[in-house]
Amino acid sequence: MKRVPGIVLGIVLVLGCGSGDKAMGDIPSSASGYLEQALDLLEQRALDRGRVDWPKVRTKAHAMAHGARTPAQTYPAINRAIAALGNSHTALIPAGAVSAPSVARIAVPQGRLIEGRYALLTIPAFQSDEAGAVRYVAAGRDAVRGLDAAAPCGWLIDLQGNTGGDMWPMLTVLRPLLGDGRIGAFTAPGQDALPWEARGADILLSGRVLGTNPDRLTRTSPPVAVLTDSSTASSGEAVAIAFRGLDRARGFGEDTMGLSTSNETVVLADGAYLLITTAVMADRGGQVYGHKVTPDSRVSSGAGGTIAAATEWLSRRPGCD
Repeated sequence: MKRVPGIVLGIVLVLGCGSGDKAMGDIPSSASGYLEQALDLLEQRALDRGRVDWPKVRTKAHAMAHGARTPAQTYPAINRAIAALGNSHTALIPAGAVSAPSVARIAVPQGRLIEGRYALLTIPAFQSDEAGAVRYVAAGRDAVRGLDAAAPCGWLIDLQGNTGGDMWPMLTVLRPLLGDGRIGAFTAPGQDALPWEARGADILLSGRVLGTNPDRLTRTSPPVAVLTDSSTASSGEAVAIAFRGLDRARGFGEDTMGLSTSNETVVLADGAYLLITTAVMADRGGQVYGHKVTPDSRVSSGAGGTIAAATEWLSRRPGCD
């Protein structure tokens, strides 16, 4: 599956321009069908579609696309329709604008001990292919095992700078720290919630296994400090939300970016990606987001302040005091 920046949940649908597309004056069918398809997708699937006057938006889009001869020449019209939704997570990524990084260059989770007793695990953003996901999870599991060998009394999960991508490798790495049961969900009005679960060794979305990690910690159910900043976005926010409501976890740092929503990803006929926000995230207790995630303790991320505040809290937890 191809992944592009900012995707939380990537459902890739490869769509072309069908013979039933509406004609629009002197705009050739290749451009007209492309524009109509994009507008149809936004009107039918976007979470914020109800706030838009679609006849008006379509009229303006058609006017902007007047004279278009190629799909790319309809991009401004599509972007104008997206702007009407007022959702910064919905976007059109032009054809050829995104390429997956080489597997060897993907940032992977890293771990280090603090004061010999606290495990700091950095969870970076992830955008790559399946081979990249295998490398990411393997490196993350190695990092967790290495830290666990020191029997730390508490853990810090560093999501600062995690701009998102694919949340499932991240959650798979963190499976030993998440507890059991429902850890979050995607939710939208009038639709059944799609739960995220940690069950046995697996991470699941609505019953479908999306990651497996059988590792367990030497010290079970440790306290966990989750670190965020204003760059923590999308899938990074999903990971932070997965710890919300866990009674042994606490958030530290700054408010996140505010892209705690789920995107459906449609590959259009020319290879462009249409990212459509279709749902918002909810935590294990049912609190709904779709906005910035505010940590329990707001701390400036400068000069190690977040880590200092988190380790001070951990020092007062059972087993660390």
